[in-house]
Amino acid sequence: MKSHFTNELELHPLPDGRNFRLAHVFGLFTPATGLIVVPAGFITDLASIPRLFWNILPPFGKYTAGAVIHDYLYRTRLVSRALADRTLLTGMKLGRVPFWQRLVIYWNVRIFGGFAWRDDARHLPKPTVRDSGEPYRGHHYMSRHD
Repeated sequence: MKSHFTNELELHPLPDGRNFRLAHVFGLFTPATGLIVVPAGFITDLASIPRLFWNILPPFGKYTAGAVIHDYLYRTRLVSRALADRTLLTGMKLGRVPFWQRLVIYWNVRIFGGFAWRDDARHLPKPTVRDSGEPYRGHHYMSRHD
């Protein structure tokens, strides 16, 4: 089976002006990872691009869906850092991100992503309540056989 997103991405901005909450479950299937399912309520900062470069690569774009999956993989460590970064690359290809943007984003996460990998729990707020008022449980599902 070919790589594909399972559904449309829907995000809601948070009052902090930087982070977004995932409105619905969102997934990506790749042959290398199987099915990755990000739970509703997950909080992401989208693409972690320094503000200095936002005029060239803003934190959102055609690469947003891949960035959400990548953030989830970094936060949960369901796969190795290298596989998480390759999954971002796959997501960007699916999003039809131009080659030069894929190249710049991918190599920047390979070179500088180690800082976030080591420190990811501190730089993003942990979701505590779903929009429905239910506690966020952080459930995830990943299978290579789906």
